[in-house]
Amino acid sequence: LKLYSEIEQNVEDNVLTPNIIRAQQMEIQQILGTPLYQDILLKVSGNTLNSVETTLVRDYIFPCLVEYSVYYAMPSIWAKLENSSVINKTPENTAVVDLKGLQYRRNDIKNSAEFLATRIVNFLCDQSNSFPLYTSNSNDLYAAHRIYDSGLVFDDRYTLLPNGIDIDYGRLRDRWWFNRYY
Repeated sequence: LKLYSEIEQNVEDNVLTPNIIRAQQMEIQQILGTPLYQDILLKVSGNTLNSVETTLVRDYIFPCLVEYSVYYAMPSIWAKLENSSVINKTPENTAVVDLKGLQYRRNDIKNSAEFLATRIVNFLCDQSNSFPLYTSNSNDLYAAHRIYDSGLVFDDRYTLLPNGIDIDYGRLRDRWWFNRYY
């Protein structure tokens, strides 16, 4: 994560690792849906990804995971949980960013992560024949088929997005609800 983001080398791995796992489980799994997510994990661990799956992981999932990992790690980097309180440690000649500054920076990173998440969804939709698990039934999380900030659902087939564009979701409509990333 330190090599692919702006996180400094002196940030301890024990601060970053739980946030990488959190981003993977909370964001990437929600984007892919549980069936595809588990399939990709199994294939990555067994080194059995085909070329399309390798492209998905390397060019789409990995950059998105980096951004979401930084997003989740920032509060842990900003303030430490100690025995008696939550504290900000500052080296000499530095100033700690206030909460408003932290929120602004996190929002910027979240916007990047959501853009990259949209690229994952677009890739999966474009390559739907290669990823049948993306639209399969799940006992856990269904895949996100659209990522956007808001919109109005008028009926089972159309959604009015903030830019005023109507989109016909056809058969995909029953697979997702109003996916929204906070």
